[in-house]
Amino acid sequence: MNAHDSERITGMLEGQGLVAAETAEEADVIVFNTCTIREKPDQTFYANLDHAKGMKRRRPGTIIAVGGCLVEAQRDNLFAQFPFVDVAFGPGRIADLGNHLAVNAGRAATVGTGLYGIGDEREFASELPARRNRETQAWVQISMGCNMKCAYCIV
Repeated sequence: MNAHDSERITGMLEGQGLVAAETAEEADVIVFNTCTIREKPDQTFYANLDHAKGMKRRRPGTIIAVGGCLVEAQRDNLFAQFPFVDVAFGPGRIADLGNHLAVNAGRAATVGTGLYGIGDEREFASELPARRNRETQAWVQISMGCNMKCAYCIV
């Protein structure tokens, strides 16, 4: 649902020297970009997050980051509900993700010490480098977060 921000996250992390792992099991960093417009993606996210929890149990140095609108919605209890999550960032704080990952790398195995990237100051993800999945297609950011007032939305 949030392809624009996902492309920007990928481009930014690649610009910092990270590369995609061949398989999820080999990943040192796992980043989830959530969208709360529909229930099914939420359910899929929770299933994938549970899988990542198991991977982190097997490889405690793995860093798990969760971003997007779900983080905004769950900001008060995200780390209490999911203590294995290391970094959480809202839609307006994508640019901070790289810094949060670098800071958290030294303490990723410490449960419940996650970092938040949520706040009033927002930056449009369009200003970040992108890695396009298709050469002739680009995503356009028309909003940041959800104010439940978009005419095009299915909610």
